[in-house]
Amino acid sequence: MACLRAATIVASLVVLHAHARAEPVRFEPPSSVEAAQNRYLSGKKYFEAKQYAVAADEFAAAYQLDPQAKFLLFNLGLARRLAGACQEAIEAYRALLDAGPPKQLAANAQVGLDRCEKIVATLPEPSKPEPAAEPPLPKPRPPEPSAIMPVGIDARPTDSREPWYRDRTGNLLVLGGGLAAGTATVLYVLARDRAAATTAPSSLQAYETYRVSASRLQIASAITGAAAAVLVVAGVVHYAAHRPEPRRLAAVPVDGGAMVVMGGQF
Repeated sequence: MACLRAATIVASLVVLHAHARAEPVRFEPPSSVEAAQNRYLSGKKYFEAKQYAVAADEFAAAYQLDPQAKFLLFNLGLARRLAGACQEAIEAYRALLDAGPPKQLAANAQVGLDRCEKIVATLPEPSKPEPAAEPPLPKPRPPEPSAIMPVGIDARPTDSREPWYRDRTGNLLVLGGGLAAGTATVLYVLARDRAAATTAPSSLQAYETYRVSASRLQIASAITGAAAAVLVVAGVVHYAAHRPEPRRLAAVPVDGGAMVVMGGQF
């Protein structure tokens, strides 16, 4: 009789173990474990109240109760990041990505992971002893000025081109580049504002909205800035192609040779 009872218990454990192994991975709530679902809902309430550290503890407890609920890893990473625990947030984000989440969830997790890695990279490293400073090398003495006066050589222009600042096309190109640069700056500031708003969102939906808006504004700022650079460079090239010839050359003898100085109207 005792042997039959022991065999029944072993068989039950085997069935329960097989059922646990067959439990599918979930990337969307709810959790199939009631206790884990309750801790998850509790964590959401703390998150909405901006108590991110407490929310992270609730999400971590829920995940321990139901390791198959991989969606908890994203909530855990986000709450830890907003609570200032970026090193722990990196672990949660990487665990989620290793589980092979859907494309959109993976993209959102990658954004949070990149931000935390940038923050961790800026943290100060342990101080190291500075190497002994080497004595400064002696500065070379400048050559003594020559007593010979420069010899002037006339080099008057052979055409009647106007100065560069009267080049209307060049002025328009540079002005357009300046306006484009101003627009790129405004877009960049707006993108930073949207990105800053993601650090303390009122909800997960608000976080996603701010993130998408910041990404689009950043791309628009980059394109506008590139256009500004192209316009300014084109204007400078136009100025250079239409500036007048130098008015005068001067050869100044120096030690070991001569130095040529060019002057005139530009």
